[in-house]
Amino acid sequence: MQKIKSILYLVILFCLSTQAHAQSSATFEALSSHLQNSNLTISQRLQAAKQLGQLGDPRGIDPLLQALKLPGEEVPEVIVPALKQLKAADLLSQRAVDEKLSISERIAAVNGLRYLKDPIGFPALAKVLNSPDAKLRADAAWALGVAGASQAEPELIRALNDPDKDVRYFVADALGTVPSAAVGSALEARLKIEQDPTVKYALQQAMAKISRKAD
Repeated sequence: MQKIKSILYLVILFCLSTQAHAQSSATFEALSSHLQNSNLTISQRLQAAKQLGQLGDPRGIDPLLQALKLPGEEVPEVIVPALKQLKAADLLSQRAVDEKLSISERIAAVNGLRYLKDPIGFPALAKVLNSPDAKLRADAAWALGVAGASQAEPELIRALNDPDKDVRYFVADALGTVPSAAVGSALEARLKIEQDPTVKYALQQAMAKISRKAD
């Protein structure tokens, strides 16, 4: 009899667990649909974003990343905390360096890391500076310029000689947040040979920032 009771108890637990999973999945689908529904107001869609973060389902990371493209200053203020609730930095760091993924998927991951500003993502962003894709390298440099440049100083200094001017621009801008002697010397050396006027301006601005911080 005791054995039968134990089996019944396990069956009940399994049924309850299955039901809870089904309900959670249905909730995720509904919230994801609301978030992507352009017929709803931005406020309604952001409310769905908040609830996605609270739901704790990692499948919410991708629709939340897409939602960062929505207009309005309040968008990242809602989306970024939701992504943090889902611990998105870990997954996005893996995606950013995964060469099996498409460039667009890796760029989306890098851009997500830019918004998150999480130190977990800094090593991945530094590694992406060596990617064969110029757009990916530029976005990684941009992200490091927002947060994490000091953690990628050697990689950024090397990237000052990147063949792509957009990459060099964002690298120079990022290095302007790192007031070290090595960075100052590297910026000065690059300025002497830089041909692109926009990059020259970025180099000059970076050197000025470092100079102000030193004073």
